[in-house]
Amino acid sequence: MSDGPGLIKTIAEGAIDSVFVEVTHSEDLGLRNPTQLRLFHLKLDGVSFTDEGLYKCLRKNIGQYVFSRAEIDRYVNGGDAFSVALEAMERVLEQKGKAPDEFGNMLGEILLYAFFEEKLNAPKIFSKMELNAHGTDAVYDGVHLLKLSDNEFQVVFGISNLDDGPEDAVNNAFEKLKKADGAKTKGIPLVCELLFNRHVDDNLAAQLDYIISPRPGVVSSDSAYGIFLCYNIGLAKDKYDTPIYKSLVENKMISDLQYVLPKIQKWISDLGMNSRSFYIYVVPLDNATENKTSIMNKIIGGRN
Repeated sequence: MSDGPGLIKTIAEGAIDSVFVEVTHSEDLGLRNPTQLRLFHLKLDGVSFTDEGLYKCLRKNIGQYVFSRAEIDRYVNGGDAFSVALEAMERVLEQKGKAPDEFGNMLGEILLYAFFEEKLNAPKIFSKMELNAHGTDAVYDGVHLLKLSDNEFQVVFGISNLDDGPEDAVNNAFEKLKKADGAKTKGIPLVCELLFNRHVDDNLAAQLDYIISPRPGVVSSDSAYGIFLCYNIGLAKDKYDTPIYKSLVENKMISDLQYVLPKIQKWISDLGMNSRSFYIYVVPLDNATENKTSIMNKIIGGRN
């Protein structure tokens, strides 16, 4: 798969691979259309996840997450590329001030962006920060464009959730998706509305119009859904030596997936979305509900 026509990815190449390890498994969503169900964990140093690489990875790409391509180009063309990250940090701090209780959830939103760009190979259309800036009140945590072939695209609407356990993470993510599916303006019509109201730069607008505006004899596009889940790994570090612990992490992740997979499939069926594509990415942390805020604070240079 390649990027959409002229729509390039914004994330620094290898950002995810530099800090995460993918876990292979044989589980499948069992849907008719293209899907992904992928597990990743932070690299381990002994029995601890290596957070420092995560901070650097996300700090390095914070500007690309916060700003549109056109905004970044204006900084670069004005000889002020260094300010992209600094200005992005200021916007993140503003968001923290507006909704301090929700600040930790931004970790899931940024990781959704990073994984979908690098591993799904779906360039960003809008990040959550951009959707918020446009005043959409959208439940989606990101919108990405996935090219399946030269004449077939998917607009992937992302939902993220960080919770204590895998079942809560699944249930709360799909509750968000259910709310989004019930919104007055949702899916591709939401993107069309943002296009109509000129919330997209000219280059991106032209490409989206080419892909999502209905007309005979051109490309087709469908809505698809991406879900990023994060939860507590739930293993006692003091009970195992390093080799055993590292093996247990991956075995536990696969076991957790096997446990929640029927619940995911039921949610998809109950929402009437069996004919849609789903791209689900799962990452455990030592304590997702506590770590999310401390990680975000470190990303912006603050304290836990």
